[in-house]
Parts: sequence; structure tokens; C-alpha cells
Amino acid sequence: MSPGPLSTSPENAFGLGMDLEELYSIFGEHIQIASGGLDAPLFDVAERKLARARDVLLAFQVSFPVVQRVESVSSYLEHAGRATLDIAATNAVATEISSLMGDIRDELDAGVGSLYDCGVMAARLALCLRALRASSDRLTLDLQELAEIYRRELGRVAPILREMIAVADQGKFLAPPAFRSALLTLGNHLDRYDGGSPEWRQSADVASDRVFESIAAIEVTGLPPPTNDREDVVAALVARRSAAATDGEPLRSIAALRELLADCQQALGDDDHLTLGVYGDLAMTHVRTGQTTFGADLALDAAERSDRTHGRHHPGTAYLYVRAVLARMADDRDAGTLLLRDRLGWLVTADPDALAPDLRVVRTHLFDLFGWKDD
Repeated sequence: MSPGPLSTSPENAFGLGMDLEELYSIFGEHIQIASGGLDAPLFDVAERKLARARDVLLAFQVSFPVVQRVESVSSYLEHAGRATLDIAATNAVATEISSLMGDIRDELDAGVGSLYDCGVMAARLALCLRALRASSDRLTLDLQELAEIYRRELGRVAPILREMIAVADQGKFLAPPAFRSALLTLGNHLDRYDGGSPEWRQSADVASDRVFESIAAIEVTGLPPPTNDREDVVAALVARRSAAATDGEPLRSIAALRELLADCQQALGDDDHLTLGVYGDLAMTHVRTGQTTFGADLALDAAERSDRTHGRHHPGTAYLYVRAVLARMADDRDAGTLLLRDRLGWLVTADPDALAPDLRVVRTHLFDLFGWKDD
């Protein structure tokens, strides 16, 4: 999720590496896993990732020939048509993406390059975990043979990614707290690699998911919602949001919100208020599960994204900051109080009669939460 114009931030470098590695796996490996052609959902994911990679490369001022090669891959897919992409064609695309990945890395400076490397290998880790999970669900001979390949690959990836995270941390990269914390937590888990036991893999899944959540870089391979009627799309997404919010099982709610966030991004855009609201919902659900620091970091990130895109005095931004304050207070009351003064002090001291109706609603909600009375 990129608020406003893309920047040369560490999390964008990480996301670029992640997207390119996942593109490689879509064309070079996912097809073999599926034992068939490129299906429609994966094709849609690939198109989104190519577009996002192009935009990030432009922000990082990578040379035009490299950007042009990314656009050529995208144009090829658009004109070839997904039905005509057989194994040979997809492998050719994978080869070009692999070549691009090396050329892009050569043009990045050491600071962002180390985060790009982490993104590549984090996506690789996620692929291994998915492949091993799929093989345990379906005990066919072919999948068991494939699982052995990815089990060995996991043994290669885990120590490499751990070292990459350590290198990036030595550079003291500046990044949103949620992203930095999640990445370092994943690194600590990789330190405890035990050969890939089911228990370790389950914990690694959670840790890597949190890294992806922290940059809202969640992709699902389900069919996207229909986009021919925006009102119908929004109504369907709002209904799913309500269902996830009222689910009494937090872990099930987190899974539903992850998928919903990806669909909101695709249907409405990264900076739409509903998209940002769902991101905030995901943060607060993590707080309810006891992951207060991580949830508070996510909640603040959602509010700051809205701040940069829509402005601090927008009702949606103000509401997200209210949630960020509540989340931070659950983790650290003093820090939450400072956040309240810094980001919502203007709303607390404002004349309610001078506020727009939507902002008055947010202000009333804030006062009710803290038991305050207007003088």
C-alpha cells in the first residue's frame, strides 16, 4: 500500500524485491505446483505486481532500459492472452524476470539494496512454506517429491534471509516501526531454525505474514470482486468488513481481514478510505489477540498513510488516529498519551461548532471514549 507518490523508502525496496521474486515463482514455479497453465487469479496477481514494480522502479530512478523491460513483459502478457501461455512461454517470462532482478539490484545503492535482497528472500521463504503446507494437505506422491525439493530449499533460504536481515539492520535503516519490528522479529525466528519442523514452519508463517501485513503487501489468488458497478463493489466489501468485525474468533477475523484488504486494494485503490479502514481493523484485531505492540504500529501506519494522502483534518484520518491512540495506550499508556496530544490535540481543543459534521462525530466519539465533557 503506497500512500500518495511512491518514495525511495526501505519498505518500498523490500516490496519491490518481494514482488519480483513472487513474479518469478508465478511463472517459473507456481505453474508446476498447479500442474497446469496459468490460471486467471494468478494472472491477475502478476499484472498487479508488474504495474507496482514499474512504479517503484520509476520512484527509485532506475535506468529507463530496465523500466522498459518490465513494461515489455507486461505488454507481452497483455497481448499474448492468458489462454495461450503454455509452460514454455511462462518459463521464458520467468527467465526474463530473473535477469531483470539481477540488473535491478546492480542499480540500487547499498542502503535500499539490502532491503530489496530481504524482500526477494522473504518471498522465497513464503513460497517454501506454502509448498510444504500444500504437500501436507494432499499426500500424493508428486507433491511429496515436490515437498522434499522445497524442504531442502527452506534449509538454504532460512540462514541466508537471517543474514540479510542482520546486514540490513546494521545499516540502521529508517522505516515505519511496524515494518522494522516485524522484519527483525522474523530474523529472530530464523535464528531458531530447527530443520523445518511443522511447529517451526507454523511460527514462521505467522512471522512472515506480519512482515507482509506491515507494508500491506498482501496478495490473494481468489477471483477479484466484480468492478462493473462501483456501488455494488463497495457494498459487498462493506458487508464483508462488517462480518469480519463481528466474528468472535480473532484469528479467523485476521484471515478474513487480510483477504479483504487485498480485495479493497485491487477494487478501490491503496488510499481509499475503506481500504485504510480495513487496514485499521486488522491492526485493532491484532491488539485484541494480545499483539499490542505490533497492532499499535499497524494502527499508526494506517493513520499516517491517510494523513499523507488525505490530510490530518480529514474525518477518516482523525478516526484512524483515534484508533491508533487506543492501540498505543493498550501497549504503552504514556506513549499513547503523547500520540493523542501530537496528532489529535487540534481536535480536542477545537470549537465543535466550527467543525464539519463528520469531524464533530469523531470528536464526540473521542470524548466519549475518555469520559471527557465539553466545558
